[in-house]
Amino acid sequence: MLRTNLSIVHVGDAAPQANVAVTNTAGGALNDALLLSFVSASSGLTGSSNLGPAGLGGGQTNSAALTVAMNTGTAGSINGNVSFSAKSHDSELADLDLGTLSVGVTGQVNNFAKSAFTFGSGAGSFSQVGSTYLLDFGALAQGSGIFNSVLFAGNGALGPADLLDGTYQFLDPFDFGESGFDPFLNLAAQQLTGPLTLSFNTANLGSFSDTIVLHGLGHNASNYSGAVGDITLIVEGTVRSGGTVPEPGTLALLALALSLLLAARTRRPARTRH
Repeated sequence: MLRTNLSIVHVGDAAPQANVAVTNTAGGALNDALLLSFVSASSGLTGSSNLGPAGLGGGQTNSAALTVAMNTGTAGSINGNVSFSAKSHDSELADLDLGTLSVGVTGQVNNFAKSAFTFGSGAGSFSQVGSTYLLDFGALAQGSGIFNSVLFAGNGALGPADLLDGTYQFLDPFDFGESGFDPFLNLAAQQLTGPLTLSFNTANLGSFSDTIVLHGLGHNASNYSGAVGDITLIVEGTVRSGGTVPEPGTLALLALALSLLLAARTRRPARTRH
């Protein structure tokens, strides 16, 4: 069986293809010509014959006799066959069936690597809008302690996908304790880094914000290397004196409780003295 490797490409790329050489081993001009026509292909593959109706004469070689190609519509690994019908052709006789010629084809269609942050555990609320992520510790009372959260960076692409390398850029002075933000290499699809720890110390009054940008680089074994879209992590928190400020929902519940208590006192019957 003939074999060819179409290497690694990306979803949406032009369909990679390879030419397969064929030789008609029958020697001499008086021998039959070789005819080849496409019959079938494994999922994700297709093929065609370039010999034309005249076929390949005896003793001749055509380096582009057959073409095999790989579909790039969806990500996946390819390991299949493209089959061609082979016939011996003489213009004065009926064609003689020579069976099937198969070409084994391997290849892979990758998704591009994709940078992402995910929440692990700890204080604060975590949200995402597009390529911007927000960790908000909220409003906390001065001196109420040190609050910690754990995040992870990762390759958010679904596999198969390129590997991801990454480095962090800090755009502000450090208002928060930040550890674990070391460069990383070769994260596979859905793989995470080690923990990224963020600490908020409530010793000082004020509003605090840090912005961290993750620069990513995707690459694969076919020598592809390309930048991945940056993502941004914003870390925020406020320290106030006299405790935290109740949220609107908390204030509404407090007002309702007070009104119910007042109504109960109003309805209470007067006690009689004996």
